[in-house]
Amino acid sequence: MNTTTKTKKRKKPFPWRTLLPWIIVAAVILAILLGAAIYNAVVNKDDRVVYRFDYLSESGEYRDTDRNITYKPAPFCFEAVLNGSEDYPYANSDFQSLYRLGYRDEEGKVHLKLASAWLCTSKSVGGQVYYNPAEVKVPAIEEFNWDVIYFTNLDSSQFSTYTMNAEDSDALMKEFTSPDAENLFATLYHSDKLEAKLTLKVSSKTYKWLYLNLNVLADADGNYYLCPQGAVLSENPRLIAVDKAHFEDYFKTLEDIIGTGTTTP
Repeated sequence: MNTTTKTKKRKKPFPWRTLLPWIIVAAVILAILLGAAIYNAVVNKDDRVVYRFDYLSESGEYRDTDRNITYKPAPFCFEAVLNGSEDYPYANSDFQSLYRLGYRDEEGKVHLKLASAWLCTSKSVGGQVYYNPAEVKVPAIEEFNWDVIYFTNLDSSQFSTYTMNAEDSDALMKEFTSPDAENLFATLYHSDKLEAKLTLKVSSKTYKWLYLNLNVLADADGNYYLCPQGAVLSENPRLIAVDKAHFEDYFKTLEDIIGTGTTTP
C-alpha cells in the first residue's frame, strides 16, 4: 500500500528589508508635514490674537489694561500712511478697531511700527493716529521734516496725479510755519468768505508712517490760505495766507485733464 504525505507550503517572509528605505523616507516626509502643520497653526494663532481695549469717550483715548498702556489721539491733522490688513485688527473696542500702522519703502517693502507705540484706525474711516506718550511723541509741524506733498480732493483718500516736489514743498511749508506769518484763524476761519479747495498730504523724511494733512482755502478775491485739517480741534489753530503761485501748476494741470477731449468753437 502506497501512502502519500501532504506537506504544508511555507509562506514567503514579507520583504521588510527591501521596503525599509521607503518606509524611512515616508516617515521623514510625514514628520516634516506634521511639523509644518503644527508651526503654521501656532504662528497663525499668534498673528490672529486680537486684544480688547477700553475706549474712554471723555478723553478719546484707548486703554490697554492688560499691558497698562493708554493711547492718546494724535492731532487730527495727522494720518497714518498705511495700516495693517483690515482683516486682522490689532485690537477691538466698543468704538473703533485699531491697527498697526506703517509705510512702504522704495522697494515696496512694508514697515510696521511697534504696536506698543503707535496704532491707528482703519484708512476707510480716516486713519486716525493714536500714540503711547510713554514711548513716543507726535512732532510739532515745525519738526515734521517734510518731504514731497501729494494733492488730493477734499475728503478723499484718492491721490491726484500731481505731486509737489521737495524743493517747492519746502518753500510752501516754510511760508506756512514762519514765525512772522500772521495767524488769521480767529478773524477768517469761521466766516463765510472761505471756500475749501483741496487737501495736501505732506510726507516726512523722518516720520515716514505719518501724513500731515493741510487744507487749502481761498476767498472770493483769489487769496489763498493754509490750515491744518481739523484746525477747530487743535489747541493752537492756525490759518496762514500763502502765495497762490504754489498751486497754479496744479490747477492748470487739473484744467488740462478736465478739458481733455473737448473742442473750442
